Amino acid sequence: MSTVVGLVAAGVGIAIVPESMHRLQMQNVVYRNLRGTKAKTEFFLAWHVDNTSQTLRGFLDMKT
Repeated sequence: MSTVVGLVAAGVGIAIVPESMHRLQMQNVVYRNLRGTKAKTEFFLAWHVDNTSQTLRGFLDMKT
């Protein structure tokens, strides 16, 4: 899972990760709790701090 967050830090994309991953603090990565999930664990969305894509913005508007 840390590889996924590493890819986010490199600016490759975004990822849905388990709550425990937000303890993995990486430069340029932001974690946000996702609303409305019915999972048995908390999920966070992680993205590169400089990501300004409309896709990310739409997802954030819908789920955070």
